[in-house]
Amino acid sequence: LQKELHLTMLFISHDLRVLYQLCDDILILKEGRVVEGGQTKTLYRTPQEPYTIQLLESAGIRGVNRNDKP
Repeated sequence: LQKELHLTMLFISHDLRVLYQLCDDILILKEGRVVEGGQTKTLYRTPQEPYTIQLLESAGIRGVNRNDKP
């Protein structure tokens, strides 16, 4: 839909697996503040912030490649 209509979409979710499949770019928030952000593929592969690492590990998807199924 986004590509067809040339729109930017804001998708908010706690489900990191869904975000991985849907989003080109991602922001990680903690208590309403941005902790880390960037291209989803890069952020999932090489997170920099301890909070991001914790979230990804708890979802079981740290270090996955974009073509993998988390």
